[in-house]
Amino acid sequence: MGDFHADDNDSSSSSVRERMHCLLRTTDMTDLEVEVVDNNWQWGQTNKQFKAHRLVLCASSPVFHQLFYPTEEGPEIPTCLALLKSSSGQPTRVEIDGVPPIAVEALLEYCYKD
Repeated sequence: MGDFHADDNDSSSSSVRERMHCLLRTTDMTDLEVEVVDNNWQWGQTNKQFKAHRLVLCASSPVFHQLFYPTEEGPEIPTCLALLKSSSGQPTRVEIDGVPPIAVEALLEYCYKD
């Protein structure tokens, strides 16, 4: 999905946190789309697509980790989350239904910046 573009990456960032923030702002090395739809949301955009990194989501959230790498002991996956895979079986898209895009954007910021 995303290719690495050294010119676009802020290699002058001095901390991991700053470099993670750069990853959030660019499509470099993304391997996942997050599609969000909430048709009942009345105060702004009702659908939006984001590019993301599976590794970052898994490291930041046990729910995302369970979504991508399910185990019997893992947390329950909320019904608003669906994982779509390519014909080769690789996860390519997470669909989130019934959650405002602004909330998912805040969640992604938390995952990349915390």
